[in-house]
Amino acid sequence: MAKKITEGIYELYCNHHENMLAQYRAKPDKGVGAEEILEQFRKEKSLEKYSILQADRKMDRKLEKEKEGSAVLIRTEHGQDVQMFINDQHVRIIRRQNS
Repeated sequence: MAKKITEGIYELYCNHHENMLAQYRAKPDKGVGAEEILEQFRKEKSLEKYSILQADRKMDRKLEKEKEGSAVLIRTEHGQDVQMFINDQHVRIIRRQNS
């Protein structure tokens, strides 16, 4: 995959998710079944996490296409500028020859 253009919501989500889990694990006296509840929470969040990843990838592809489109536009404009410069130079040469 191409280099990411943005940091991405997915990375932010994963960081936040991991911080929440670390905070939960750091708290004492969670009681019996705490790890099972934590595992259930992680399973429930896996679909959300996957959806965010897909949306993030879609946004990256969209931004990449926009970036490529901008590059084409810049090359086209540059080509037009170069062509105008060549035409101007050609007109000047013809004027000098006719003078």
